[in-house]
Amino acid sequence: MKADVLVIGAGAVGTAITRELTKYRLNVICVDKREDVGGDCSKINSAIIHTGYDDAKPGTLKSELVVSANPQYDKLTKDLDIPFKRIGAILPAITDEQFAQLPEIKEKALKNRVYDDEYLSKEKILEIEPKHKTPMLKAVCLFRERV
Repeated sequence: MKADVLVIGAGAVGTAITRELTKYRLNVICVDKREDVGGDCSKINSAIIHTGYDDAKPGTLKSELVVSANPQYDKLTKDLDIPFKRIGAILPAITDEQFAQLPEIKEKALKNRVYDDEYLSKEKILEIEPKHKTPMLKAVCLFRERV
């Protein structure tokens, strides 16, 4: 079997690279040590599509990749017929210490070019999530977080 490109590893990254390369006039082969794709850590994830608000230090390659990849999921999930919802995420501050961290979280989000998050009052959170029972002071809502 002859290939122009051999991708080693059929996890999330390997299969994504393979899929992208097949859009060109290349003979691409993807191999893995397991009998099926996603046999290792790719199978064990939270299924959250992050915006970059907290998981990447601003200015790093990780930050750039997380922020730029987020909008691509709309087309990718449509192309692959994968269920995908934009449900957002609410980060409630339950303690005074967590409340004090909200401005830092919001600032980091802004540095990572996540501009559509906003502070929510306890009343607004209960309006969005009426079944939310945890006592809270305030929250940051991240509208682009997805599952």
